[in-house]
Amino acid sequence: MSTTFGTTNAATGQSTPKLRTRPLAAAFILLGGIAALIVGIALSVSFGAADIALTTVWEAVFRFNPESTQHQIVQELRLPRVLAGMMVGASFAVAGALMQGMTRNPMADSGLLGLNAGAGFMMALCFAFFPGLPFMYLILYSFVGAGIGAGLVYGIG
Repeated sequence: MSTTFGTTNAATGQSTPKLRTRPLAAAFILLGGIAALIVGIALSVSFGAADIALTTVWEAVFRFNPESTQHQIVQELRLPRVLAGMMVGASFAVAGALMQGMTRNPMADSGLLGLNAGAGFMMALCFAFFPGLPFMYLILYSFVGAGIGAGLVYGIG
């Protein structure tokens, strides 16, 4: 990456490097990612156990007909699943960026902060001492265990 020298500091007499940016390349990458996301959404909603044409998907989204089985499949099953997957993926991306920024480590993952170990330990305790615990409580306790593990690692470090 090349640098161009920008301003000179009056107090020290040293010039500060000014980084060159490439906004056009960034715009192409961003637009390409959005286009790939839209194509992925369309194909994900279209293909499944019952293949539905893209035109039918378009109609189901913008001109919903409650009598059509294919429109109901799109509106009630596939579209909510795709949108939930998008939100979960975006949440994972934000969580990863936060973890990498917090630890100042570009290779940081959930194991680095003890999330996996804490959640696994709490699950093992639940299975050992409360074998008939409902699934919702298992998720809740594993979340608490991940938080305790992260707190311990962050507190010690």
